[in-house]
Amino acid sequence: MKERIERRKYLNDNAVNALQRVLCKIKASPKPFVAAPFRHALGGGMELCLHCHARVTTEELFMGFVELGVGLIPAGGGLKECALRIANAAADDREKVMLALFEALLLQTVSQSAEDARALGFLQRSDLVVDDPTQLPAAAKQHCLALLPGFSPPPPASNIRLGGERDYLRLMSRTETLLKAGRISPYDAIIAEHIACILAGSKTEKAPFLSETGLLILENKHTRELQMQEKTYRRIENFVKTGRMLRN
Repeated sequence: MKERIERRKYLNDNAVNALQRVLCKIKASPKPFVAAPFRHALGGGMELCLHCHARVTTEELFMGFVELGVGLIPAGGGLKECALRIANAAADDREKVMLALFEALLLQTVSQSAEDARALGFLQRSDLVVDDPTQLPAAAKQHCLALLPGFSPPPPASNIRLGGERDYLRLMSRTETLLKAGRISPYDAIIAEHIACILAGSKTEKAPFLSETGLLILENKHTRELQMQEKTYRRIENFVKTGRMLRN
């Protein structure tokens, strides 16, 4: 890891592509996958949960995207899944869902409970919450078996309509508001632009149509660009040395 930091090559492209392929295979599996996060589901754990067909958890749940703290973005399909949630939201709720997910990504918001995770858009309404943590594995297994009869995985979306320039400008306006309020740093705002480009699909087209593969390609592109930045280097270096996040 130290050598990769010095070479500004923190993420191995093959490893990122492998993670994307594994999570996409889980989503496309002919048999249901049920995630059972116990207390913490952060970063890659969060991305795994999003790709499963259902989630069963306990009321105490700390869930969120934390990659921005080291100057990066979710690279395992997490932003793809966020874009899908935005595209699939009801028309009246679409902007609310988009802004909630964008702020959660940008502010590295971690849920403090299962209901909090649901409100943030991390959990779906159909996801289950059990009262007794010791019953979590059994409840997840039971839910998986209940899904099995007649189960069919969702087909890969090939024509996802995104907001394009309109959504990009709306997200960047929200970024400017957060920056002026001191809630994010100047470099956070730069990372926000990369996130906005992916969630909107484009910063110039009016209403682009992308496939899930197209969104993964965008994730890779922006991840590679960020990992070459000096301030990303400083964030990762500081985290490796101190275990703390650097706001630069």
